[in-house]
Amino acid sequence: MIDVFIGSEGTLCVIIEAVLKLIPHFKEVFGGIIFFEKRNSAYEFVNKIKNISKKTKEEKLGDSISAMSLEYFDKNALFLIKNDHTSIPENAEAGIMFEQDVCEKNQDVLMEKWVRVIKNSDIDLEKVWFASNIVEQEQFRTFRHRIPERVSELVRKNKIPKVGTDFAVPEGKLSEIVDFCDAKFKKAGVFNLTFGHIGENHLHANIVAANKEEYEKCRYSSKSCKAWRDSFRRTLNRKTQTCFFRKNAREKWFQRNGKIQKKI
Repeated sequence: MIDVFIGSEGTLCVIIEAVLKLIPHFKEVFGGIIFFEKRNSAYEFVNKIKNISKKTKEEKLGDSISAMSLEYFDKNALFLIKNDHTSIPENAEAGIMFEQDVCEKNQDVLMEKWVRVIKNSDIDLEKVWFASNIVEQEQFRTFRHRIPERVSELVRKNKIPKVGTDFAVPEGKLSEIVDFCDAKFKKAGVFNLTFGHIGENHLHANIVAANKEEYEKCRYSSKSCKAWRDSFRRTLNRKTQTCFFRKNAREKWFQRNGKIQKKI
């Protein structure tokens, strides 16, 4: 239920009191970005790391893999920042960024364990970027944040608001909903990308229209889009814990253009 309340943007409840639990600050961070030729391989790797991390926590294992964060980037998200990061592999269908807090004593041990899991997952180490200190890890965060920055740049250039989603799904349902979104986006024929916090099954799927016609095609005008919208909404309502569309920018755009549209 906590996910429902947090994702409701204040429509279901108001939090009037909260207890903040503090944890020790980590000394160092070890992490990496892994590029996959198949999207399903990225899903499988994430599930493997989640299971190992869960076991580490439940059994209170020391010096074992325990992912602090897992981030996902699809093919189009990587394409969007290719000019900023030219070493991104040409055939990358997906990318996963991982982080784990470490200390001086166990850093080498944990690095070896991550490398072993990566190798056992049939991942080419040539397609893995590693970061072993805070400075290098900050460069990875810049990599991740560059994606929404590039989306904003496209929105300003096209002068058309993006159509964005923000959804979290129960464990085991993520690949299903991402594949569903991808199929519908391809059918619409408009540039789209998906990225976000795959460790929490929480992703952002964005459609970036190049013009007003594409925008209306995606959300309102065509009958095929209406069918997509209804089926998409039913699927999300059935399978997600939280889901909402970004409406403010869309409504402001229609106000500026003197149009009234029925809300979803």
